[in-house]
Amino acid sequence: TEQDIKEKGYTDLNLILDDLPGFHTSRSYGDTYFKTYLRGFRNSLGTPFILLVDGQYMNDFFFNSAEILKTIPISNIERIEMVYGPASSLYGANALMGVLNIMTKKVEEDTSSGHMNVSSVARNYVPGNLQQIVDFSYYSGDAPVRYSITGRGHYGIEDPSNNEEYEYTKSSYTDDEDTWGGVLDNEHLVGNESRVRNLALDSRVYAGDFEFGVMYYRMDQGYGVEYAGNALQANSVWVEQERNIFLK
Repeated sequence: TEQDIKEKGYTDLNLILDDLPGFHTSRSYGDTYFKTYLRGFRNSLGTPFILLVDGQYMNDFFFNSAEILKTIPISNIERIEMVYGPASSLYGANALMGVLNIMTKKVEEDTSSGHMNVSSVARNYVPGNLQQIVDFSYYSGDAPVRYSITGRGHYGIEDPSNNEEYEYTKSSYTDDEDTWGGVLDNEHLVGNESRVRNLALDSRVYAGDFEFGVMYYRMDQGYGVEYAGNALQANSVWVEQERNIFLK
């Protein structure tokens, strides 16, 4: 629920996977930002569940991945529902192990309100020295047309100390002259700092029983600890985008 999210202090929604029964989640912070094994089922590609936002399909159509979960705004969430078990008869072929549905707040008639959350991810107890997050929502229920606008910006870098925890991603590999040669002379091409540049915008318009929505999510990340340091620099960029337009 909304209250649970506040009390647990989640900075982004992918962290809820750590607290859901039956989920085992590992994070490489790269193009496969997180990998989820659900109720003992292990697969090599994609996510074993469907991600929905108010019933709208969010999984990547090609890989069936749900990493875009990290970018979804938190400030307008009413509750999150998890349906366990095969649900393909209702939700399609990719609902192999379940469905995760994020339910947002609805705009009430003759009411207006706004919310903004500002948070940060810190290292060594220095606020904001790794990541800064702004998450906001505004609702207007004034007749004849009601609307809502929700957004999120998430900027910074992943903790560079993650790279030193694994032998193959240590800086001794990314800084090796025998491997990278003259590439090391360009500071924009090398480094263990895996960037975070994530954006989200969710706009809805309500008229009577109709709802029109436009969703845009952009996940702009480095490669974290996804690949060995002698094959790829962690500060390379991976971008994933999801767009959704609907009328119901």
